[in-house]
Amino acid sequence: TCRLSVLVAMGLVCVRLVVVSTHQSPTCRHPHQPCSLVYSAKNRSIMRFLTTLAFVATHRCMTTCHAMNILALHGSEGSGKDFPDATSAPNAPFEKGNGYAWWTMAPNTRSFTATEYIGFETSRALVTQEFAERKVDLVVAHSQGAILMSALVALHALPYYPSVGMVLNGAAFPNPYTKELENLKFHDDGNKNSPPRRALFVMGANDRINPIESAAQVRNCFECANMDVSTVMHPGGHSYPFDDETAMKAINDWIAEGAP
Repeated sequence: TCRLSVLVAMGLVCVRLVVVSTHQSPTCRHPHQPCSLVYSAKNRSIMRFLTTLAFVATHRCMTTCHAMNILALHGSEGSGKDFPDATSAPNAPFEKGNGYAWWTMAPNTRSFTATEYIGFETSRALVTQEFAERKVDLVVAHSQGAILMSALVALHALPYYPSVGMVLNGAAFPNPYTKELENLKFHDDGNKNSPPRRALFVMGANDRINPIESAAQVRNCFECANMDVSTVMHPGGHSYPFDDETAMKAINDWIAEGAP
């Protein structure tokens, strides 16, 4: 049975990538100050590697491959312009610093403490349109993008659940939607062909941007809602653990388990 094939040695990637942008490598002076993004050639190469290889399974297939549609959501101050090879890379709706954001907030407010996400409905419409235009198999979301996905799940706003699931890296609690998330519940629809609602939380023990306790709150709510939830912990900070072979293997294996 072919789950997914990435023939790294031959330089062949059997994946169709749909990107709304992905992870930035921020350096922050203070948790409440904007992150300044410095994209070196190395960082760009790493991000392209992550979106094309690291977030798909490394299992080989000897016959055919499943073309997986991946929707990636960047964090605050991220931008789609860093992904020229991607099939689609629109930015989040609101300009912020050197990039874009999925909503705006009052000064000195964090997404996990805010009482309102100004412009949230615009981002909601953008993401749901992405789901309407193509069959999304996997969502890879970082930081504010992961918070956005958590809120959309809490609001039952997705047209359908991605068949492979969602990878939420550096997530935090979507505070304006506390009631909806804490009361979230999914029920068995009786359809044996319905894909499980899978979510993988990737947490850095030294995350100084979004505390892992906040991500754990989201994870616990997902578990209580009868979702299939997994966690990958790594010793790094607020970034994808691309230099942690154990963590990356766990992420790849999780994706492979859900891939057709």
